[in-house]
Amino acid sequence: TAFDSVLLYTLSPLPPPKAKPSWVQLPQVKADLEAVARTFAVWAFLVAASPEEYDSLKYTPIWQGVRQGVAQADAGLLQRVRRTYAELDMPVDNYWGQWNSFAISLRGAGPFEAGPRTEEKLRGIIPLLNEFYTGARVAELWAGAEPIYQVHLERYLPLAAPAMADSLAYLGRETPLPLAVYYVPNLLMRYGQGNNTPYDSTAHIFVGPQYNDLDWAQTIRHE
Repeated sequence: TAFDSVLLYTLSPLPPPKAKPSWVQLPQVKADLEAVARTFAVWAFLVAASPEEYDSLKYTPIWQGVRQGVAQADAGLLQRVRRTYAELDMPVDNYWGQWNSFAISLRGAGPFEAGPRTEEKLRGIIPLLNEFYTGARVAELWAGAEPIYQVHLERYLPLAAPAMADSLAYLGRETPLPLAVYYVPNLLMRYGQGNNTPYDSTAHIFVGPQYNDLDWAQTIRHE
C-alpha cells in the first residue's frame, strides 16, 4: 500500500498520572471513528489539491503516503480538484479548523451529503469531493492508513480525559462539562496543530501529529 514505508511515531513510556483535586470529575472522552474516517477523506482531497511544495518534512509520512496514492487518479479530476481548491481561497495552512469542521458536518461514509451545520461556502464542493472519493480510491487509502490511526487512538485516547481534567482544575471548575467530547486524531495536519469544534451538546477535539507524549497531552489540554 501507499503506507508500507510509514514509520509509527516512537511510543515512549507514558508519564505517571498527576493527582487531581477530589472535586475534579474526569470528563468522558470517546472516539468518533466515523468522524476520523470522514476527516481522512476530506484531507485526502486537500492533499491532492495542495501545491507540491507542501510536501516537506513539516508534514507527516501519512501525508506523503496519501500524496502518492491520490496521484494515481485521473489527471483531469486532479486538475479540477486543484482549481476548485484555489477558487475557494481557503488554504489548509490557515483554515485547518474550518476543514475539520466541514469533515464532521458531513453525513455518510462516502459518498457524503451535507449536514445541517455544513458551511454554505463548502456545500458546493461535495459533488466533486464524492467524485474524488471514488476516482482516487480514498476508501482503499483509508484501509491502508486505518491501522496506524487505531494505534494512535489506543495510545492517546486514554490521555484525553486526564488532560482535560488538568484544564478544568486550572479553571477551578467543579461541575462536569455539559458536552459529549470526542477525540479525533488527524495525522494529515502539521506537527503540533490542533483545534476543537463545539456544537450544541458535542465537541470534537482534533489533534495533529506531535513529537512526543508530552506534546500530545499539552495539545489536548490547550484545545
